[in-house]
Amino acid sequence: MFATLARWLDHPRAGLAAVVGGVLLSAGSIGAGLGADDWFHRAHLDPEGPYFSSERGPILDLFLFFPAEPGAVRALMDQGVLSWWTQPDIRGGFFRPLTALTHAWDWWGVGAHPALHHLHSLAWLALALWAAHRFFLEWLGPGRRAVLATWLYAVDENHALPASWVANRNALLAMAFGALAARAHLAGARGERGGAWFAAGWLALALLSAEAGVATFAVLAALELGRTEPLRTRARRWVPLALVGAAWAAAWITLGYGMYGSGLYVDPLRDPVRYLSLVPERLGALGAAAWMNLPVDVWAILPPRVTVPLGLGLLVAVSLAVAGLARRAWRSEPVLLQAVVLSTLALLPPTATFPMTRVIGLGGLGVAAVFAVCTAATLDGSAPRWRDRLVLAWHLPVSALVLAVHSALVSVVLSTATAAADALGPEPEIADQTLVLTGGHEIMTAYIPIVRHYDGRPVPKAMIVLGPVGTPVTMTREDERTLRLDAARAAFTHSFERLARAAPFTVGERVDTATLHAEVLAVDAQGNVLSWRVRFPAPLEDPRYAWRRPEGMGFLPFTPPAVGESVAVAAAVELP
Repeated sequence: MFATLARWLDHPRAGLAAVVGGVLLSAGSIGAGLGADDWFHRAHLDPEGPYFSSERGPILDLFLFFPAEPGAVRALMDQGVLSWWTQPDIRGGFFRPLTALTHAWDWWGVGAHPALHHLHSLAWLALALWAAHRFFLEWLGPGRRAVLATWLYAVDENHALPASWVANRNALLAMAFGALAARAHLAGARGERGGAWFAAGWLALALLSAEAGVATFAVLAALELGRTEPLRTRARRWVPLALVGAAWAAAWITLGYGMYGSGLYVDPLRDPVRYLSLVPERLGALGAAAWMNLPVDVWAILPPRVTVPLGLGLLVAVSLAVAGLARRAWRSEPVLLQAVVLSTLALLPPTATFPMTRVIGLGGLGVAAVFAVCTAATLDGSAPRWRDRLVLAWHLPVSALVLAVHSALVSVVLSTATAAADALGPEPEIADQTLVLTGGHEIMTAYIPIVRHYDGRPVPKAMIVLGPVGTPVTMTREDERTLRLDAARAAFTHSFERLARAAPFTVGERVDTATLHAEVLAVDAQGNVLSWRVRFPAPLEDPRYAWRRPEGMGFLPFTPPAVGESVAVAAAVELP
């Protein structure tokens, strides 16, 4: 088997075959349709749509989720798009104008044809894999190692969601331009004319594609390890890069981008202490995804008492595994040090968000290089070690199979975010009612009005979400307009339930929106809610309210208890 693989990798077009193979394995997503943030993008780019107009226009604000304009968050809370527990000073938007232009082309150029949008994303995947191949050839040298690294990178199942979810296309652009910047940087180091400026240009495109482009700096810094040129020579290569980085950072800060006030995201500039406290745990999870292809997308639904020790344990395990893999080759293969440092540093920027396989991006370049270099001796004819067999089996055929299955089933993943809109029913009277949900989540409820609007179905006049999606409660009717909710266990303990809130709750905290008045009655020592009260402006039986109890991704009719009575309400989704 190893001899056959070696001959296969020696084929003159093996690198191109890797690019084509990676794209074909992801092609099962062509019929996946739209999901989640795809609907936000459509609303932002619709010049006649009723949602998300902004003074800066859709290209600059296509990835704006929590607007900074005075009263904008409050307006979304009044509509029920954001829940009553939303942190009042929450801000959230990403600076991705280049990616926004590609989405604008989708909607303004080819229209509402999701299959064409997916084909567009696959074209960017092809560019990203081709750029990675060019980088490996420059870094590892022409031959078997570079081609094997390309194959390992091309079939990495961590690319499944960026390639299959149209709204995640920004990751593909950042990967493509980041790899091109790295290739140009190395070319400049060996004397190619204009290499430093080409690297800076590609870096600028990576940064304008996604915040993930920041990882390009990590890649370039790792490539400097072990170089022996005079400091002045290396400094000249970095001057254009520094100018681009400074200009991007100034624009990013001046225009107010970043995420603040979210329990899932953390802004390293505005909240450095919290960011640093999360790095070890999240780096362990991302390292496990990058090096072992472990599915860490469930991380956000695990409680902190699980994620903290698990993340630290994975960090230790990954560190020991990588050291064991490469320990014999450190001195003979200096590129391994660059590869390990590259992967580690490139995984630091994604720790600002909750661990997901789709944020590995450029960090996978270092992983692929380590595996390719460490197994090269086996492919050259040496007796294969069990470790080499395991690495190649797990990261070639197994990962390729998972990538193909994941891409083919991405429609199931995307549909969960819009299932609430589909489950509401076609009743025309809902257009004159306020939808009241006993529990819910921003990811489940925020898309309801957008999806139904573009599907031509009745849209609720407003929405109210009484509590989180994953906490059972006892609901007590205090009077004709008031409900008291007592959590069976502390609510809002999972980061999944804190998309729109990072701050702890306090006893006596009050929130007034156009549809309700909420008051926090009791909290635990960590500031998680134990009990809260919700008062409506009209009696609960008023026909202007449409009551529903979420169950899974659907809804069931719900009748609020009579005055003085209590009823147990199960969680819509049972979280661990």
